Amino acid sequence: MTWIAPLGAAKEADDLARALAERLTDRGFLLERREFHPHVTLARRSARPPPKLEFTPFDWHVERFALMESIPDRGGVRYVEIDAWPLTT
Repeated sequence: MTWIAPLGAAKEADDLARALAERLTDRGFLLERREFHPHVTLARRSARPPPKLEFTPFDWHVERFALMESIPDRGGVRYVEIDAWPLTT
């Protein structure tokens, strides 16, 4: 899998993930035990290793988060947005 992630701590993303986990746990949901790592997947299950890529750092402003459903299909996985919520600053 090839992915990119924020340099350094992504405090806002960590805070959001922690708040969501607390609320879901309070409502009886069982959560994954693996640690949260904000990232964007660029390639998954590719036929050959991707070339080494260099990225210029950039600011990424996030205005909302979404609940996504991953649906396996013949081409891999298709993602469908279930709902989304704005983030307030």
